Amino acid sequence: MAFSRKLLIELRLLTTILFLFICDVAGAQIYGNIYRPSSPEWQQLKTPRFTLIYQQGEDSAAYSTGRILESQYNEIKDLVGGELKNMPVVLNGYNDRSNGYVTPLYFRIEIEIPSIKGKTLNPATGGWFENVAPHELVHALHLSVNPAWGFSSLVNIFSPDFARATHSIAPSGMLEGIAVYHESNIRPGEGGRGNYPYFTNMFNSNFAKSNRWGMGEMHFPPGRSRPFNRPYIGGHEFTDWLLDEYGMETTRDNIRLIARWPFFGYGYTLRRTTGKWPSQLYNEFSKDISIVEEQRLSFVNDNRMAAFKLIDTFYEGPNLSRPVWLSNHEVLFYGSYYNRRPGFHKHNLNTDEQSLIYETEIVEDNLFDLSPDKQTILYSRYHSHPYYHNTWLMDVHELNINDGRSTRLTTDARLHAPVYTGDSLWALQTHHETSKWVSIDDEGETSAILSLHPDNLVEVRPNPLADEIALVTNRNGVQALWVISREDSTLGAHPTVYLPGASIFDVTWNSQGNNLLFSADFGPAMNLFEYHIEEQSLIQVTNSKYNAFEGSYSPDESQIAFISQEGDYRRLAVMNRSDFLNLSVPDDVWKEQSLQLTDDVEVKDDTVLNTDDWEKQNYSTGLSWLRPRGFLPLYENSTQVGHRYGLGITSGDVLRKNSYMGSISTSNNHLWYNATYRYSGFFPGFQLNAYNKPVQVTNGILEERGAGIQIPINITTKSNTRFSGFSVTPGIRTADLRIMNKNGDALSDWQNTLIGTLHSSYNHRLQQNIRDAQPNTGVMIFAQNEIRQNLDDHWSHSMRGGLSVYTSPLRQYNQSLRLGVELLSQDGPGISSAGFAWDGFTGNVLADLNHAYSLSTRYTIPLWNPDRAWLLVPIQVERFYTVVFSNTVGPIQNDSLKGSLHQSRSIYGIGLRMGFGLFNARIDIGVAIGIEPMRDSYQAYFGYF
Repeated sequence: MAFSRKLLIELRLLTTILFLFICDVAGAQIYGNIYRPSSPEWQQLKTPRFTLIYQQGEDSAAYSTGRILESQYNEIKDLVGGELKNMPVVLNGYNDRSNGYVTPLYFRIEIEIPSIKGKTLNPATGGWFENVAPHELVHALHLSVNPAWGFSSLVNIFSPDFARATHSIAPSGMLEGIAVYHESNIRPGEGGRGNYPYFTNMFNSNFAKSNRWGMGEMHFPPGRSRPFNRPYIGGHEFTDWLLDEYGMETTRDNIRLIARWPFFGYGYTLRRTTGKWPSQLYNEFSKDISIVEEQRLSFVNDNRMAAFKLIDTFYEGPNLSRPVWLSNHEVLFYGSYYNRRPGFHKHNLNTDEQSLIYETEIVEDNLFDLSPDKQTILYSRYHSHPYYHNTWLMDVHELNINDGRSTRLTTDARLHAPVYTGDSLWALQTHHETSKWVSIDDEGETSAILSLHPDNLVEVRPNPLADEIALVTNRNGVQALWVISREDSTLGAHPTVYLPGASIFDVTWNSQGNNLLFSADFGPAMNLFEYHIEEQSLIQVTNSKYNAFEGSYSPDESQIAFISQEGDYRRLAVMNRSDFLNLSVPDDVWKEQSLQLTDDVEVKDDTVLNTDDWEKQNYSTGLSWLRPRGFLPLYENSTQVGHRYGLGITSGDVLRKNSYMGSISTSNNHLWYNATYRYSGFFPGFQLNAYNKPVQVTNGILEERGAGIQIPINITTKSNTRFSGFSVTPGIRTADLRIMNKNGDALSDWQNTLIGTLHSSYNHRLQQNIRDAQPNTGVMIFAQNEIRQNLDDHWSHSMRGGLSVYTSPLRQYNQSLRLGVELLSQDGPGISSAGFAWDGFTGNVLADLNHAYSLSTRYTIPLWNPDRAWLLVPIQVERFYTVVFSNTVGPIQNDSLKGSLHQSRSIYGIGLRMGFGLFNARIDIGVAIGIEPMRDSYQAYFGYF
């Protein structure tokens, strides 16, 4: 779940705030548009405090979400403060890559109806909406806090949306820590990630390291280091401790102080609310956590430790999943690294040789299946829609292990967790916020077998030999194991295995079909358990300190392979059967348990949950979105124009189909205007612009007025581990120009110009590993064209285009080489030449050049990825890398290639760049030395290289 996809948590926040102080923003579309499917039709449900906007057929999702939001409202308000009235909540059902988020720009909550897959959230919380809705409501109420005085109240005069955005200057660990804290206290000791060993032991395993996270690392997102949800983990641990030690009012006080003085930082805020500096708080926190962790580990150590072997996979930053055995000495798994492409890998335990079988990303539950003959794999991955924003659908693929070829078996079927069944294929299919069990025929068509909506099927595994099926099902917070016959596609009242207070995952049959291996968070950590069908007995197999899960049997069943949480990484482990813990779980603990199904999220205010009073109707955009949501003071100062003052206005609609940006300003005894409107209710939509503005030229001022239309077309052709796509934006505008003096007096007649533009780009198979400084493979092509026709029928043409090719001779070390060429040709003033020639040249290398070429190279070498952060001074140092570069610029002479080369100029250089975060803004800066040998000159500079 996200805070404004993370609440626009990177540079966008600071950019938004700076809009209040910088000049001409009238051309910027602050309320950006997106494309959504036009069907099914949108409807809305009005509750006392929320307006839920959802697609036809999702009434159940709307009512469920509304009940949860209304019932949780008062409790969350007591925690963070704030107030909401008629808050928009958008529920979309067309995206399988699900999430929830809050955005301050057109303040709203948006939740994708299909649930997040895998182990990310605590199953004991309940269904998807029980997890996501309270979490996002914390963010929404948090954002709505606006103290009577301070920075945010000043910004609020111009725009409430921008005022809300000031909250995201706080570190994401504070923002997400509060939200995870609340979700973990709805059902104390049970629900939420704070009560979920899979989540909490990621902190505990890091805390056991000598270089554990400091106060800054717990609160700022890592740039190049795992785990990437560090602010959720560390932020929750610190918030939970802080509120317990210093009182519940601490949260409200911190939020108000951040809103008043955001640029002072969270460290200063903590000092004000606790009387102690962050370093003092961290020392107290560490001491208390050490005591708690010692107690937790003592429970683990009460049992005999089960020995296992960690397998070294030789690549940095392993995040591995779901090992399966190809033979008694070969293991296949899915994984990614800092310095290797993600995909299916094969590891030989005898020789320690490892190879990448197939590069791909898969659905995050990692539920793939190996065929009985061990020749192919069934897996599911996301496919992005060509032009709808944030629209991903899951489909089943089959990978041949021997030749590394993958075949897509379904199209837009929304399937995950596929398995072989002998005579057909099974999978789970998106069904509102849950998944239903379906079969897949040879044509890729599906037919339903079982749906438990609103309960959720998590995993289906057929017995390889017998007429039995193992199902993992979440029934309103109870995630247990059922073993049923193929003829009986219903679930009984009692699960086969239910561990009270725990959730079951990762079911695997042995080759004889008489034992089941699964993982469960039963106790202080996730561990593997073995269920013996014939003996009706259950034993604990591992005794992990920090989590063991996703186990599988070797063919001879003498070993198991599984994933072990080790520090910040998930590594491959192997255990001999002789080393099994073999701790028997008493029958009265797991057997013949009647389900203690938890109630829905507790109702705090019965009066607001009389759903008969809730108003349901068709949704219409209406005209209310025309009301400005932001007023922006504008200011510009230049040599010729002088001081220009103005006011900008901007707004958009909640579904982001319409947006506009406009400004009125004055200078030189003139009133200027600029207005832009964008519509994306259908593809590709259009953008209209009308303006009258002063243009500073070398020896005076031009008055330019005009109007035009652009049609932006963006198509994604591939988006998995590699990205391919193209963008084409044709446009046409008419412009009148005349010369004026500083007093605004016209010095010439109007000259009419018709201008046609075409901007296009194509990206081909770009790929970048986690610690690469630039793509390691792929091609980028772009072209900009502008044609002008004046009244005298004089035509002029400007063109700029280029090609960049990426390759990596030493990809294992995250190094990358880019080779580039650009061409510029123009009959007169036209397309900008910014960036055509790199910094480092002495003088203006493009002076009097209307036809030129630029050749460049850029080689990046990562040096260090510290990923260290500080809270009192809100800065985070992510990485250092070296760039070796060259740039050659010269004229294009049709009659003489030798002359073109002779007049060219070249620089060669080396630089050091640093990537860091300031508050939550990502910045990459560097210093370089550029040498121009032919002129015997050099210079050190900050700039692009």
